[in-house]
Order: sequence, then C-alpha cells, then structure tokens
Amino acid sequence: MIIPDGIQKLMEQENVVVVGSIDKKGISNVSPRSSITWSNSYIYWLEFFDHKSRENFKNNPWVSIAIFNTPKQRGFQLKGKVVFAENLEKKKIVYKITQSTPKAIEKIYDEKIRNEDLEVIRFEPHAIYSLDPRQEAGRLLAIDKDKETTSKLGE
Repeated sequence: MIIPDGIQKLMEQENVVVVGSIDKKGISNVSPRSSITWSNSYIYWLEFFDHKSRENFKNNPWVSIAIFNTPKQRGFQLKGKVVFAENLEKKKIVYKITQSTPKAIEKIYDEKIRNEDLEVIRFEPHAIYSLDPRQEAGRLLAIDKDKETTSKLGE
C-alpha cells in the first residue's frame, strides 16, 4: 500500500508516531516513536531498548500506528505488520535517521549503534483509517484486499 502524501506530510510536520501492539496475553501497549523515517510504502523506526514493544512485535507482528496533529484536529490510524529490518536495509535506515538526529540525543544513538543494541522496525500499512474527530472518525480510507488483511481486519 502506498502511504498517501497527506500522511507523509503529517509525519514530516509532527515527527512522531504512536505505536500500538498486543502482548501474549492480549494486553495492549502504546509507545511513541520519534526516531522515524519513511518511504512511499513503509514507516521505519529505531527500537533502542529490549522492552515490551520489541517482544510484542516478535509475538504478533500486527500493530497500529497513530499520527495526529492536535491543534488541527487531524489524524490517521494505520494498521499493518512489522518486521525487523536486517543487514543493508538496517544500516541504511540507521544512517538516514541518525543524520537528522538532534545533537542532544546523538550520543545515545552512537552508543547503541556501537554496541549493536538497537533494532530497525519496518512497518507496512495494510489499512488506513481517519482519526479526525468529526463524522468520519474511524472511517476506513484504504485497505489492501489480500486474504490475510481482510481476514484480520474484517473489511
């Protein structure tokens, strides 16, 4: 699925996404990510710590991402799957994200990269919903029609 220009512009403006995942017991977890980048088809972020989210991604790759602008009352929820990027893809994304990193957290990145103690997560959206708090709130805007997506999301 191609990530629409409006969502890409919103990510550029806000530079943060909130990731929702589910643990083995079905308990939800949300966590903001600000070390992000994206292409037309994927959203990438750095995972610095071996915590709940990382374990959840391993157990259930289906996650939700929220992107929003509170003052403008505009936002989107993307549902899709994550994978752990590897090798050349991982190196390219780490380089791209660290090039746009504020100096205040650059040392943290350097230490994690040196110790190879970070993961790059690649998210592929399969459905997009409106988060605008008007009549279209929660409205499905786009969905992949593959069997797995339609069976998971029931659309």
